[in-house]
Amino acid sequence: MLQIGTLPIDTPRLSLRRFTVADAPAMFRNWSGDPEVTRCLTWPTHLSAAETEEVIRGWVGQYGCGNSYNWCMEWKETEEPVGSISVVDLCERAAWVEVGYCLTRRLWGRGIMTEALIAVEDFLFREVGCSRVQAKHDMENPASGRVMQKSGMKQEGVLREYGSDNRGDAVDLAVWSLLRSEWKAMGRG
Repeated sequence: MLQIGTLPIDTPRLSLRRFTVADAPAMFRNWSGDPEVTRCLTWPTHLSAAETEEVIRGWVGQYGCGNSYNWCMEWKETEEPVGSISVVDLCERAAWVEVGYCLTRRLWGRGIMTEALIAVEDFLFREVGCSRVQAKHDMENPASGRVMQKSGMKQEGVLREYGSDNRGDAVDLAVWSLLRSEWKAMGRG
């Protein structure tokens, strides 16, 4: 794998870019402070924009490492941050990464998250040289599984009580993946 870090990616409706501290108010308003968006995530709903700002400061500090992949999803129509997509785990030796994402509720059901996931998959295979891109979702959030499926991933199975939700309760997680060979066979490589 070639560790090149978070580089800008453009899609028809989104600009995927690095976070800045100035994104904190929009992130808090659009997703990190929304209990409905964070309901099936592993981290708790933020209680203030200051909490969100502190998280972003940590992310910004990681950008210099080269192996940090954390994009702010900016809606081109309004130039406003509306979500995030990032590599949440990676194994350099086996050349695989795991991605996670979230999106403002007002844009759910419009194919936007799928658009971002496809763009990030393409970047990770083409530019980083991954052999596998995977993702997991809480079984209580089947919409996330549909995003993974539409991006080309295949469900591998369910890990029982493998994760925890933002309240700390054990949850079952569905595991999805896309292999480099499958990605190429789809004509994207």
